[in-house]
Amino acid sequence: MARPWIPLSLIAAAALASAPAAADCVSPWKTFFSCNIAKSDARAEFCKLDDPDAYPALKEGYYTYTRSTGPADLRFETDNIKESFKENAFNPTQAVAAFGYVRGTYVYAFFATEDRKGGFPHAEIRVYNTVEKFMDKARRNESERLVCDPDSIRTIGSFLE
Repeated sequence: MARPWIPLSLIAAAALASAPAAADCVSPWKTFFSCNIAKSDARAEFCKLDDPDAYPALKEGYYTYTRSTGPADLRFETDNIKESFKENAFNPTQAVAAFGYVRGTYVYAFFATEDRKGGFPHAEIRVYNTVEKFMDKARRNESERLVCDPDSIRTIGSFLE
């Protein structure tokens, strides 16, 4: 007798293999922000400790960038997390949250537009080659900009609280 669940499991495995990488932060870190990169098989994830003082041997956060289902293309830990007020939302019901994880002279950042009515209609991953450029009010001074798939955006919750 044929076993119909075997072909279905093969179909599910094939679908997962072609989907963007879906990592989750390793405990005790939690997902601060993550998204799949639009029109690619890449994923970016910013992980953060809720209470860094409770884990003195660990860095406050880590960043992971992964393509496909293989190992991370880039992963680093940091205690240097910056917040920027570089951009303002153009819509009065929206606000932009921007946090950057520092690695050497580079800053790997996310800019997430949050709607006060709920949800994140737009987000980007940006790379700056200096902390000064990340903190500077000048726009379009990043060395890399990737747009997130809006349906894949996950956060710790609202940045507006």
